[in-house]
Amino acid sequence: MLKNKQMKILQNCLILLILGASFLIFSVIPAYSQEPQTSYIIVHCHNPEGKEINSIEGMTGIEVEIYDGDTFEGYGAYNTATHNQPIPLAPGSHTIKVKFNGITLEQNITLDSGVTKVLTFVFERRVWDFVTFLNGIGHVREEKYFYHEMLSAYEAEFLHNLPYPLKFIHTNVGLHAEPWQNKIVTGTLYGDMTIIPNNLDIDLGVIAPWSDADSWDLGMHWGYYIAETEEFISNPPDFTNWYIQNEPTSNVGGNASFTSIGDLGFFITNTTDYRINTVTVYSLRGINIVIYRNWWNDFYVYNSQGEGYHIVYHETFTHDKVYISSVPYDLTGTAVGDEHKLFLTEVKTDKTSYTTGEEVVLSTKLIDCNDGIPVSSVFVTAEITKPDSSVETILVSENQPGNYEGIFTDISLLGTYNAIIKAQKQGYIDAIPITLTFIAERNKIPLGKSLSITNPDIEFYSIYVPDRYGGDLTVTATGSAIGLYYPDPYTRVADAATQINYPVAFNQHGWYYVRVFDRESISKISNSFVQTGEASYRPWNFWYWPFLKDELHPEKNLYKSGGVLDKYDRVFGTDARRFEEEHYSTTDSEKFWWGHCWGAVVASILLPQPEAITYNGQSFIQEEMEGLVTKLADKDANFEIIINNIPPLKPQLGADDTDEFADNFHLGLVDYIRDPKERKPLQSNLRDPQGINPSAVWNHVIYKYSSTMEESEEGDEHIIKITTTVYANGDLFSSDNTVDRIETYVYKLRYKPNGQIDDQFVTGQDWISATGFAPKSLRLIRGSRFNNPENPYVIKENVEKLGVNFPGCPSCP
Repeated sequence: MLKNKQMKILQNCLILLILGASFLIFSVIPAYSQEPQTSYIIVHCHNPEGKEINSIEGMTGIEVEIYDGDTFEGYGAYNTATHNQPIPLAPGSHTIKVKFNGITLEQNITLDSGVTKVLTFVFERRVWDFVTFLNGIGHVREEKYFYHEMLSAYEAEFLHNLPYPLKFIHTNVGLHAEPWQNKIVTGTLYGDMTIIPNNLDIDLGVIAPWSDADSWDLGMHWGYYIAETEEFISNPPDFTNWYIQNEPTSNVGGNASFTSIGDLGFFITNTTDYRINTVTVYSLRGINIVIYRNWWNDFYVYNSQGEGYHIVYHETFTHDKVYISSVPYDLTGTAVGDEHKLFLTEVKTDKTSYTTGEEVVLSTKLIDCNDGIPVSSVFVTAEITKPDSSVETILVSENQPGNYEGIFTDISLLGTYNAIIKAQKQGYIDAIPITLTFIAERNKIPLGKSLSITNPDIEFYSIYVPDRYGGDLTVTATGSAIGLYYPDPYTRVADAATQINYPVAFNQHGWYYVRVFDRESISKISNSFVQTGEASYRPWNFWYWPFLKDELHPEKNLYKSGGVLDKYDRVFGTDARRFEEEHYSTTDSEKFWWGHCWGAVVASILLPQPEAITYNGQSFIQEEMEGLVTKLADKDANFEIIINNIPPLKPQLGADDTDEFADNFHLGLVDYIRDPKERKPLQSNLRDPQGINPSAVWNHVIYKYSSTMEESEEGDEHIIKITTTVYANGDLFSSDNTVDRIETYVYKLRYKPNGQIDDQFVTGQDWISATGFAPKSLRLIRGSRFNNPENPYVIKENVEKLGVNFPGCPSCP
């Protein structure tokens, strides 16, 4: 009977090998292909007759245990369902142990990945010939004999210890007695048992059915210790338990009737000459058998008239009736042993992934679990579930003895296919089905790259667009018209052409399918994906009005005599030029980059480009008007920091300190310049355009970008190399707005399946290169009061009189 055990096993079956004594043998069988990293062992735990010990009737509760080192893995087989079951183990070295009846057998093995080993342990049997032992000490006589069951006790199916306390004995006895009046005593047994120190006393009685005898008494003593009147016989200590089993035989004489008594088997009753039929198992662990020295005990049977008859008896144990051993026998023939069972091994497909138009070759070998011999003439099928859940069954035919092969041709759908392989043959237990998985996968054309076409059987190719913010996908074919499909190979989004330009909208990231209409003529497919963003307006170009007194270009600072602040002072009667020269000038040529670029950036974002004006006889050209609003904006702005403090380095391939900023830099461009709900220009310190001075500040406004994306060399469609070109307003004295400052950056990012940039791609993210230095910052300028206190003479009210309209600043604190 199978106990409710938690066994670490999988349903499967492998070769059974016969093993003698405490040796171990194994065979190596490859596991099936869909689980190449899994290893297994199958453990058989046999008695010398080749039967699984746990499956022998009467062994419930006494199991063979299986260990991997000191880790319990399960039990030996209880029945057919648990026979030949694999235990999964990690590849590597293992010490496999089996434990039973105080004995441990073990073997060191090495498991390779994807391999199953079959281990068969056979426990050597030790037999205690109790009959010969008793004969040897003179305790067996021939005058009378008494057949009996060795002891069967309710409440104790296994007497691992003395059953204390136990109130009721059940046994079945036939007694032949020869009284001196030559009468036969038979009857029904009754009894009781008491346990006292050093003794287990069993008093048995029988009520005689004939008229001249009422009863007789039989005394038996099993005790723990030697008493003064007892002889001590020790149980050999070789094992934890001795198993006593009565041999199942037919009755010797008379007509027998059978009575079923629970799990104890069948007993023969109502006969005067018989042997007991039972498979009850008893353990005598630590119990010593004590037999009276005075074997010739007097027992008296009294008849109804009180006459007594002297009865002399002894017990006769015959070796073919009682087994006393360390390993049980299969007395009923019901234990599990060698069986014919099919096993599917080396189940595989010729590939794990396919394309439309290809054939799938499924193959397997069929062997007998118990001897490993190939099995022919087996009915093998493959039940294949397609990606759309429809099912097709194909025949897998034998092409060599024990080798079977089938071909599946309908692989028109992209996705996962599951094939259940089944095997049946009359006279064999069916093989446990094996499930194989194969994929009709996308024939990927890496994003931003080309693919030469060499296989005319392929109809669909796939391109992965990673970014949820979209862009422009261009696909070009040589030799055939193509179609574009999204989000599956059935939904066409662009008509057939040799070149398709498709605008990928927001949240339309993922796989795009390219269908080839002339597969014999197609030779090449190329693609590109470009994401662009442009603010709703372009900030005007500006001059940064340096602090340096440049003798060659004196007109390019604010404090030049006759310049913009000199004119301003003449109009408004102020002293702005002198104040500016005293506080915001330098002759240090190393500080040539010092100036008013921050104010110019703020003004170019928030104000329309000022116009030239003549006021009170003073003419201000456009550049000079730009200088006045730049001065007002230089210290008074409200802004949001998107990214800041990128190290002043020239990025390189591989790890450097700019890498961690690449994702947020690109995301800033996307979120604020491309996003149609924003489309705002961003301030950025693009640093020295010559790439010489890392400390130089060069503020500009990025108003447009273009990012060309291509799959990185890792081959993962989510890891993208991005070449981004940013366009910013220029810092030219001339008001020509056709000239931009242009910088190009190359970086590698990873995208999540949801189309967002993966900010956890710490080790792989790489800012690869820049035109010069990496930029320092991205800021969103929200507003300004245009109230710079640095030059108290330049005020907004005066500049407004020169035709400049300043907006309010609701966002300013």
